[in-house]
Amino acid sequence: MITNNNFRRFIQAGLAVLTALLLAGCADPNGPSTGPADTAALNAAISAARNEQAGAAVSVDGADVPEDEYWAPQAAFAALDEAIATAETASRNAAATQAETDAAAAMLTAATDTFTAAKQPGTYAAPVNKAALTAAITAAQAAKTGVAASADGADVPADSFWAAQAAFDALNNAMAAAEAASRNAAATQAEADTAAAALTAAADTFTAAKQPGTYAAPVDKAALTAAIAAAQAAKTGIAASVDGSDVSQESYWAPQAAFDALNNALDAAESAFRNAEAAQDEADAAAAALTAASA
Repeated sequence: MITNNNFRRFIQAGLAVLTALLLAGCADPNGPSTGPADTAALNAAISAARNEQAGAAVSVDGADVPEDEYWAPQAAFAALDEAIATAETASRNAAATQAETDAAAAMLTAATDTFTAAKQPGTYAAPVNKAALTAAITAAQAAKTGVAASADGADVPADSFWAAQAAFDALNNAMAAAEAASRNAAATQAEADTAAAALTAAADTFTAAKQPGTYAAPVDKAALTAAIAAAQAAKTGIAASVDGSDVSQESYWAPQAAFDALNNALDAAESAFRNAEAAQDEADAAAAALTAASA
């Protein structure tokens, strides 16, 4: 772990280098350079140090830092902050020699390297969000609800849907895997997301495989038969007459138009009864029409 004592050792080493450079400059018969120092390397070192700090968080042990981020202890930040401050002072010092400027850059680079070595990845793992997985399981269950397993749909009514057993097996296997991931407290976010995506794909494949059934139940013509019998009985013993003057008092009569209407309804009902391809609604409609004509 980086401590302030470590940083002070870096500073002392840097001062020793700086002193040696100054003494060497004084030994030069031309004397030390009096031109302005080139601070490009120093400024670059300052920027690099700040960037290195920006990519890390302060933490005691990294337990509060996500696994895909980095942390360093407060002492490491404090040491690098002090090194940056020293370097910035040197950068602003118009009287600093090139040797002093270069020494400051070297010290800051060393401090930055030490800070980088102190950085570690965090250990905090956010709770796994299984909302998408739960939604995928619910959707998959809904996709197969009311769907029958069939080889060809011939045993499934036309107003219902069917799918092959293999389609059910594939969806059920994907559901079992997704439910296992949902129950697994140790499952990672990636595992939960992968299970959700796999189940969604399986549900889509199952939905695409669904087809309407082709089974047509036998048409129930009991009501039609009863209506025909009732209509026949209704006109039995009834005479056709214009005004009933030709019908005895103990008998009943009806105008020819009434007979025609009833006979037409009877013909239509009997035709529907004989039609082997008549649908249930056609048989029911013929029975209702005949009942109304008989009333």
